[in-house]
Amino acid sequence: MPELDAILSRLVSAGVECVLIGGYAAITHGASYVTQDVDVCAPLDFENLQRIAKALEGTNPRHRDHVREIPFELERHRGGLKNLYLMTDLGPVDFLGTIPGIGDYAYAKSHSLNARLESGSILVLDRPTLIRAKEHAGRPRDLLVVGQLRAIEEALSKDKPLP
Repeated sequence: MPELDAILSRLVSAGVECVLIGGYAAITHGASYVTQDVDVCAPLDFENLQRIAKALEGTNPRHRDHVREIPFELERHRGGLKNLYLMTDLGPVDFLGTIPGIGDYAYAKSHSLNARLESGSILVLDRPTLIRAKEHAGRPRDLLVVGQLRAIEEALSKDKPLP
């Protein structure tokens, strides 16, 4: 996961407005989960897209889920986006304007905590909201993480050590 750490560091260093969600957020909360990408909720207006472009400079960012690779070109997105799914030389990163079943960036930000990274701090979706997001996604791997996050939540609420 060093490459994924590098993506996060780049986002923090470039001042990208975002909240860490998904598998990486679950790991931040103590889940034993392996993730292959970085998922963040972010405003996808032109100003934040400029910061995203700066953060990913030199990583060959290109749109994912297309028949052919299309380079990420900032000027194409001057009007903003709903979601942005990119592959970089460091790995995949997904920028969601809205978390399905949860809400938009403003909601995610109001339900987040600060997490410290070597390069600075980043907002991370809080455990209860992350649990709801994972439940809404409903995929088997998400539901496994929900079980872990609930156990962590219960252990912390009882102020007992984790197993």
